[in-house]
Amino acid sequence: MKHTFALLLFMTFALIYSQNNTIKIDNLLITRKYGEDQKVNSDVENDYFIVDISSLREYSDNIDEKYGLKDIAGKEIVPAIYDKIYFLTKNLIALNKENQWKLVDAQGKELSPVTYDKIQDFSNGLAAVSKSNKWGYIDTTANEVIPLIYDKAEKFNENLAVVTKKGKSGYINTSNKLIVPLVYNSTIKFTGGLAPVSKGKKWGIIDSLGKEIFPVKYDEIEILEERLIQVGINGRRGIFDRTGEEILPVIYDYIRILNKSLIKIGINGKWGIVDRSGKEILPVKYDGINNLDKGLIQVYINWKFGIVDSAGKEILPVKYDGLNNLDKGLIQVGINGKWGIVDRTGKEILPVKYDGINNFDEEFIQVEINGKWGIVDRAGKEILPVIYDYIYNLIEGLIHVEINRKWGIVDRSGKEILPVKYGGINNFDEGLIQVDINGKLGIVDTSGEEILPVIYDKISDFKEGLAYVIKDNQYGFMDRSGKEIVPLSYDYASFFQDGLALVKKGKKLGYIDSLGKEIIPVIYNETHKYAKGIIIVKKEDKWGVLDNTGKEVTPLSYDNFNKVSYNLLAVKKEDKWGVLDYTGKKVISFIYNDLYEISYNLLAVKKQDKWGFIDNMGKEITPCQYDRIYASEIEGIVIVCKDEKYGFLDNSGKEVVACKYDDISKCVYKNRIRVKKDMYYGLLDSDGKEILPCIYNEIGDFTGAVARVNKYGKYGYIDLYGQIIIPIVYDAGLHFYGGLAAVSKQGKWGAISLAGKETVPFIYDKIEYCKYDINNWAKAYKKNKYIFLDRFGRENK
Repeated sequence: MKHTFALLLFMTFALIYSQNNTIKIDNLLITRKYGEDQKVNSDVENDYFIVDISSLREYSDNIDEKYGLKDIAGKEIVPAIYDKIYFLTKNLIALNKENQWKLVDAQGKELSPVTYDKIQDFSNGLAAVSKSNKWGYIDTTANEVIPLIYDKAEKFNENLAVVTKKGKSGYINTSNKLIVPLVYNSTIKFTGGLAPVSKGKKWGIIDSLGKEIFPVKYDEIEILEERLIQVGINGRRGIFDRTGEEILPVIYDYIRILNKSLIKIGINGKWGIVDRSGKEILPVKYDGINNLDKGLIQVYINWKFGIVDSAGKEILPVKYDGLNNLDKGLIQVGINGKWGIVDRTGKEILPVKYDGINNFDEEFIQVEINGKWGIVDRAGKEILPVIYDYIYNLIEGLIHVEINRKWGIVDRSGKEILPVKYGGINNFDEGLIQVDINGKLGIVDTSGEEILPVIYDKISDFKEGLAYVIKDNQYGFMDRSGKEIVPLSYDYASFFQDGLALVKKGKKLGYIDSLGKEIIPVIYNETHKYAKGIIIVKKEDKWGVLDNTGKEVTPLSYDNFNKVSYNLLAVKKEDKWGVLDYTGKKVISFIYNDLYEISYNLLAVKKQDKWGFIDNMGKEITPCQYDRIYASEIEGIVIVCKDEKYGFLDNSGKEVVACKYDDISKCVYKNRIRVKKDMYYGLLDSDGKEILPCIYNEIGDFTGAVARVNKYGKYGYIDLYGQIIIPIVYDAGLHFYGGLAAVSKQGKWGAISLAGKETVPFIYDKIEYCKYDINNWAKAYKKNKYIFLDRFGRENK
């Protein structure tokens, strides 16, 4: 039994119990939608059913892969002896053991001594069940309210259900009264009180009382929308209403619902339109008819297009090569490669003379002639002449235009804001625009007024009201009005942050405020700015701490430093490390050879070549006994090594797994850890519980909830609990991708699904995944040629 099904039942829960141990799975994501050939639970006719049973938790005996239930306090409700668990209702639970379903309530009490082979979902208060190939129905208390006397039974729909005996079907109600006799070969569920039925190869329609509304004499029959019935005889089709009155005679090759009021009809490859009463709207003479927009219909003959309204009135004659809906009541029309625009009444808005027409925005339309572009409004009024190489919206009602790779700006009335002379124009910052001439930059506002002259090599974004500018490799600052706040006098400057900006002269660093005053003089070799106004500085190989006013917090007397938490600093002096707080007070004495932060309250420390752990107040958590430690990428654990064996601790420094493994690595799933021992691999969770003993030559990373494994040169696949879900029989295998995995046997490659079904035949020399191709799953090679396979493993011709 795969874990997938059982976990899906409890996706909303965070706990699974296994052998009396609690494993946090934090809404484990195993929600892949299975295909029709990959159903996890084929004898329960639903993929899965999610309910919120707040007092129960599923648990599993990991050794036997069995499932049971415990309440939230850990009390066993159902022992872990079942293969599957399925919640039919909040108080009716189906338990499967050896392919037999038993029914209990939410307290684990047996509701019926009878076991069933199959169970369906509830509908109209009843669920179909079967035993020994006979079907009946139970209610929500597990009572058999309809005896198991039928060869087949389906879900209730509109208070009726299809049942079958000796190959003949009819309908019963929830009281097991036979409403429609068992005389039909095929039946379809009721829709609006009617249901199609067949005898032999002929079809008719009955009502919910079993009366034949349409006699069983048609080759095909279909209940359409708006209370219409389509029938077919000898390849011809017609339409009747639900009372059986003819609307369209049975003479048409095709009938399609066009919209709520019209029906499209076809004879001998030609199409016309009738209304719901059968009245002709358009004669059957068109090669094609399609809905266009809001009551308009596109028609064509010999690939010439026109438009009629829903009453059949001609809006545009059938003479155009193309029609496109432009929205806002406008239609693009084309003749001989040229395009124009008409409105919904057929009135010309733009003559058919343009090479291209596109929506620009909700108000404007872009038009093209000979590679040049202009803009008109939706009434056809010219806004910009057709002279530009490129046009696009900029900001705040401005339009960016280009001629011969020079750029300018106009407003939405077409008025010039900036002449077409700039090498580049970019939206800059809140109503400001950056312009470029010959690689030099300046700033203008949205009215075109110059804020900064076009003389700078770089202009930064504004931070705290100031932007730095660069000219001839010198940095300064200006405000949003263009006023120079700090002259071009520094070799480097950063953005302002918390009222200070880092500046550099030569090889020395310091900080200035927003008025340009040097708060921290430019005399330091290195600086680092932290929260709470703390700045670490280095001068002549010594480190110290200043506050953001430049006041000395600690003297420049330390050899090195490292930030270890929000308000602590690790510092080195005379080859020993200690810790200071942000006031310069010593928190941890200078006794360690090395020191760094593992988590908020856990520091790794080294003494005499051995590593241990202390908290951020210096209290020993773990003595210095490890040869190496690693701040793991696995959240919540620290890997340690002792005598070349690996284990791990939690973030409090508590030993979770002793140093007994040859290697430890993350398995690319949030709480699965790959371990190696004596050349073999196994799995642990982040609580140190063994999920899988070290028995495999290789365990790959998990993709979704499946990992590839190798044992003695053969490949298969396991789930998150180490259970084999694909047998280890393949000569090679790739990880799962898109629901399939490429595998090989006997020198040929194919693919398998998550259910283990071989979905791609083993006929290829090699298969490679197409990870960045949305249309193809893989590239398959055969005799030095390749073909693409789609997401279902089918060849894309």
